[in-house]
Amino acid sequence: MNFPNIVETIGRSTKIIDIPTKLMQERILFLGEEIDSEIANNLILSLMWLKHVDENKDVDLYINSPGGVCSDTFAIKDVIYKMPFKVNTIGIGECCSGGAYLLACGTGTRTVTENCRIMVHSVQSGAMGSLPDMKIQMKESEVLNSVYKKGLIEFSKGKINSKKADELIARDTFMSGAEALKLGLIDKVI
Repeated sequence: MNFPNIVETIGRSTKIIDIPTKLMQERILFLGEEIDSEIANNLILSLMWLKHVDENKDVDLYINSPGGVCSDTFAIKDVIYKMPFKVNTIGIGECCSGGAYLLACGTGTRTVTENCRIMVHSVQSGAMGSLPDMKIQMKESEVLNSVYKKGLIEFSKGKINSKKADELIARDTFMSGAEALKLGLIDKVI
């Protein structure tokens, strides 16, 4: 992906810097695409770098994502939870599936803009291959679905119980920020 560049002048020196790098210097990260290993690793490395730079300053993570690979999503969540600083999540556009999971797992303030749409659902398996392999993949999908469901319950701070989580993920459940707020998945709508 190509990002716009800006020209930064410090004293007599001028340098060209891409906007994501400049934002990271300000402790602002952006997840704006489908979550895969490359995206997850880049986000995790950015969080680790920011910890190295200053472990006491919070980070803002903007999310506009359709979701993606479960293991990559869970890896990001695990690293967020290991950071000594708070990670404020800000949902813009859409936060679906893994994007909604990461929005809700923020350790600081969890915010969405007024037109952000949030969607939760059960894990998609995509099982292919021989029947025995498909059974193994389906079993793994059940494990991943359980982790996703457990996360929603935890992130809701008691507003979602197991039965409600089952209802929410039975099908694609789209919601507004106000609806996500009532469920405890975010803290405020801006």
